[in-house]
Amino acid sequence: MFRKDFAAQCGKWRKEGDRLIVIMDANEHTMDGKLRKMLEAEGVGLVEFSHKYWGKTPPNTYINGTIPIDAGYRSTDIEVTNFCMLPFINSPGDHRAWIIEVSTRSMIGEHLHKIDRPCGRRLVMSNHKAVKRYNKIVKEHFDIHNIKERLDAIDKLTRMCGRPGPKWLDSMIIKL
Repeated sequence: MFRKDFAAQCGKWRKEGDRLIVIMDANEHTMDGKLRKMLEAEGVGLVEFSHKYWGKTPPNTYINGTIPIDAGYRSTDIEVTNFCMLPFINSPGDHRAWIIEVSTRSMIGEHLHKIDRPCGRRLVMSNHKAVKRYNKIVKEHFDIHNIKERLDAIDKLTRMCGRPGPKWLDSMIIKL
């Protein structure tokens, strides 16, 4: 009953133009199970995508299982660009956790929010008046925001405590 109702609901969503990604514990083989056959029979247009990343041997997705029972279905207009199935030790439950990368273009549409770059002009060194004015504004803001004092305080802290970050990074920094 669940399979039938689920396939019918997916069919409705697809007819309304919705994009779908369904990840579930199907409790049956991902490729040969009744759910996949029912989804295909319903004409929903959902494709099982995880099997393309398995390699030659299908993995067990349940800790005590021997076959892949976790299924990942996507509508054909969703582009899965990468897939990772974590080992059981790194997964929170008794099934393997999945990490899926989906292109933004296929999820929300291409160029949905186009970034308009503001037009500006380059500060050319030959324009001495503009360079002088720019430098004056920068110096005024340095004074207003106490930038020199702040930089000196950071420099003093790094000399006392060392540079922030991983220890391996310190060996890569060239001491002046």
